[in-house]
Amino acid sequence: MRQPLPILQQARIASPCGVSWASMRGDDRTRYCNVCEKNVFNLVGMSDEEVTSLIQEKEGSLCVRLYQRADGTLMTSDCPVGLRAVRRRLARAIWAMAACFGVLLTAATFGAAGRFSPWRLRDTQPFSRIANW
Repeated sequence: MRQPLPILQQARIASPCGVSWASMRGDDRTRYCNVCEKNVFNLVGMSDEEVTSLIQEKEGSLCVRLYQRADGTLMTSDCPVGLRAVRRRLARAIWAMAACFGVLLTAATFGAAGRFSPWRLRDTQPFSRIANW
């Protein structure tokens, strides 16, 4: 089993910020906060190595967006638990789409069978004589 990096185990939030991530301008990786006038980094979108490098580069003084589990560990992009959950949701969505496609295909096949069938009752005897009468 993969061991978490020590620097992430030691991370503590000194003063949590109440500014919404959605209210900041930027991309999914980095956004600018007008309140603290700093760049805010999204740790969830980074690997353990990228997070460690960023913390060392900024000497621990930075604003981040993160997801902290109940056990206190931080979630990053290469988190096996988070990756498993994403894969599970994706598999469910694919199966649901395949099931819908199968139902629609079956309905279309049975619905079209009556309209486009080459065999018709009025083409057989004695019904054809009555139909042409």
